[in-house]
Amino acid sequence: MVRIQLKQIAQEAQVSTTLVSQVLNKRDVRVAAETKERILRIAERYHYLPNRLAAGLKLKRTNTIAVLVPFTSAGFFSELIYHIEAYAMERGFNSLVINTFGERDKETKGLQLYKSQLADGFLVAPQNAQQHQPLFDQLQADQFPFVFVDRFVDNVSATTVSSDHFSVACDLTQQLINKGHQNILFVRRLNEPENSTIRSRMDGYKKTMESCGLAAKFGGFIFDGDTLSNLNERLFGFPRNGAQPDAIFLASGFYMPLLLRLCSQLSYSIENIDFATVDWFMFPADFLKERDILGRIDGNLHLVVQNTARIAKQAMDILIDLIDGKEDSKEQKHIPVAWSQL
Repeated sequence: MVRIQLKQIAQEAQVSTTLVSQVLNKRDVRVAAETKERILRIAERYHYLPNRLAAGLKLKRTNTIAVLVPFTSAGFFSELIYHIEAYAMERGFNSLVINTFGERDKETKGLQLYKSQLADGFLVAPQNAQQHQPLFDQLQADQFPFVFVDRFVDNVSATTVSSDHFSVACDLTQQLINKGHQNILFVRRLNEPENSTIRSRMDGYKKTMESCGLAAKFGGFIFDGDTLSNLNERLFGFPRNGAQPDAIFLASGFYMPLLLRLCSQLSYSIENIDFATVDWFMFPADFLKERDILGRIDGNLHLVVQNTARIAKQAMDILIDLIDGKEDSKEQKHIPVAWSQL
């Protein structure tokens, strides 16, 4: 099949080749809906595909955005990546996903890829590592576009698109207090790299507890992906010897199945504990053998679900504006969340 040229589509559609290029490459352009539809119909009839490489060379762009995230196996970031990739395609961009696995060196190497010009900009969910601040300063000095997603780095002035983690934690904690609970334990994974999201949730919990005259209590666990057989020896702050908290605020819903197992192993009455966490979670297959644990969750789980689709869309829109040369507002954009009780 002979490859049809833009000029031929333009001639048949009776428009300029520039307009055809803009429409087929999904650029923002003012054009009548009828004209746009005519161009797309002709291109589809001839099975025309834009030459992204040629367009990129001409515009000195790759039409690719890089996404740096801690992990994408499941949960919040997996869902976020899905929406980023889908929306990037709508806007005419490819996406390159870089898993840092929570390791600072991998994150540093991923950020340094900007020098290779493999991508036009970054969406980054960074650790809050002080060593990265000079690197982000260098990205800004070199005018390389990037947007923080979900979390940010202290003292780096750039736009962040996320939920309002502090306010969410305040509201979740207040819900537990309103139910009459005073002994509320905040639980997190202790060997997780420090990030602004977890810190904000901890701060929101602590402020709300203290404002109500209650003692903030923190607990945690060390988790390396190993089995639970030796995990009890590496728990911190969990009451033992028959005692149990009135409520537990889990920093990330990703670990909810693990938390429920831990509570069962500690002989807690799970049905008498109110749980609060952020984001949906998936139960592993072997949880089917532990139906007794699942049956003890009945109206005592307070859940906040982040809007990953809106976070992805707004972050992508801002990043594309930066790539197109628009000025960074360097604001924190908070996306509303949804509330649920199970």
